Amino acid sequence: MPRRTLSAAWAWCPRAMTSYETKKVVRIRSGWLQVPHLVVVGCLCCFVLYKSVFLLEILTLDAHLAKVNMKLTQPQRNWNKCHDTVIDCDDADPEYPWPQISLCKEEQLENLNAKARQYFFSDNTSQARNGRLDTLDVTCDVFDASDVVQYVGDDGIFITTSMQTITQEKCADSSCKWKNLGMKTVLVANVEEFRLTARHAWESTLFGTHVKSEETAGLFEPSNGKKRLIPCADAYRDNEYCKHIEDTFPGYEHCSESSNARTSTCFTTGNADFIGVRELLEASDLRLDDTSWGELPLRFWGSGVLMHIELSDGDPWEFWSRWPFQLIPRYTYYFQHGGGQFPLTEALHDTERTRTLKVRRGLRISVNSLGSLRRFDARDAIIKLVAAMFIITYSTRFVDLALVKIYQYVPAMRHIYVMHKSFTIEEHPDEEMVEKAVSRGDSFVEMRRMQEEIDAQRHEMLIEADSDE
Repeated sequence: MPRRTLSAAWAWCPRAMTSYETKKVVRIRSGWLQVPHLVVVGCLCCFVLYKSVFLLEILTLDAHLAKVNMKLTQPQRNWNKCHDTVIDCDDADPEYPWPQISLCKEEQLENLNAKARQYFFSDNTSQARNGRLDTLDVTCDVFDASDVVQYVGDDGIFITTSMQTITQEKCADSSCKWKNLGMKTVLVANVEEFRLTARHAWESTLFGTHVKSEETAGLFEPSNGKKRLIPCADAYRDNEYCKHIEDTFPGYEHCSESSNARTSTCFTTGNADFIGVRELLEASDLRLDDTSWGELPLRFWGSGVLMHIELSDGDPWEFWSRWPFQLIPRYTYYFQHGGGQFPLTEALHDTERTRTLKVRRGLRISVNSLGSLRRFDARDAIIKLVAAMFIITYSTRFVDLALVKIYQYVPAMRHIYVMHKSFTIEEHPDEEMVEKAVSRGDSFVEMRRMQEEIDAQRHEMLIEADSDE
């Protein structure tokens, strides 16, 4: 490498380390450009602050999924002292007033038998399918939880509302497979008095953290949409969890007027929630006495019910209305009528030629858990802030250019367009002129003066062109 080139490289290094390059800024003194620019920037900044700070969107929504464990219980006289639901908790409270539904009255049962016989055995299609039976026995009875509950899948539960027993005999020829010999249906009279017990734990899909139900407060949403607090039973009022939820949600009505575990239909113990079947039916706008196929009640056929459990930590308005500011996690139960029929059938073969079909019809309750909690994540917050700055920068630039373009067609403002176009563009001498100046040995000051003369000529041309228009 030549010595001259090497010395030039050594001389360049300190200059590169001590010289800082920046963009040139042109300041146009015009309120018609600056005021709209400041208004747009101010509005965008206020919008970003409103979204990110007031609406808490600077925080990351951490989706959570729940594992739900459900079972069915009944009113029990020793509820506060029992330890095992099968051994010492399965006795129904003798003082509990079992309601007598109207369908269990004698005249109603006779009417129900007539409608069932009409639906199953009167028309030709039904006769071909079910055969001819002289009697069809429909009755009512009271059962306990072990008689009516069936568990379906990992988080589903089936509550029987009617039990059908069909005795059949194998057909002698190929005209049919099985011939009906008798049919008996028993309606569960006290199905509304049972309680659905739910326990659940939430797991974060983003951070891997866990949230137990006793770490949050439970709400119940009836059909009118007004959320109500699930209160603690009397026996648990003194524990820390119950004191916490009562202090945290002082303005919420309770989902049950009574907090006595023997009579209440909606309460919590801190680690399990108890919701009466009557309450969940009302919340899903479902009435078992309403008629369905063959003018038979839904208690006869059953239906599907969707139970949604939604986890959240409230809305921003609630966050800013509390002092000290805090996010309070809570979960909400709300129910939806799913429709359809979900019978459970069991075939018991008495002999090679006879069998008994046990058909259960009832409420198929499916669980859908969803929700999210707000968490601060530094990486996500930085990304959101950078995106906001990008939007502000390029939005204001677009507005500035659009405003200048509008001024071009407004006669009273056209001079602003000329100012903007004249001073935001700097035109240098062309290559031949610079080459001649360098060959003549002109200094930087002389070349700069040459550029100023070119700019002045261009400004005059713009003004003349504007005058001609």
